[in-house]
Amino acid sequence: TGPDPDDDFATMMGEIAPETWLAFAPTDMPTGQIFNIIYGPKYSGGAEKIFCLRGIANGQEMEMTFRLIGGKWKLTKLVE
Repeated sequence: TGPDPDDDFATMMGEIAPETWLAFAPTDMPTGQIFNIIYGPKYSGGAEKIFCLRGIANGQEMEMTFRLIGGKWKLTKLVE
């Protein structure tokens, strides 16, 4: 789900083919490794992780869902 380029007040929903990802990829998306240090309770590993980017000053938010597929983390859902 993301903003509709033809309508400022609407959103679009669909699937992005791997070869078109660069056209939709956020420009400020982290690269390389992301470290998540959690203090306190222990959590099981799990095969799905949700990563959120929030702009406190501008109110923008992006949610990325990753799944562990074939031993590698793959982006499976992007919500802006």
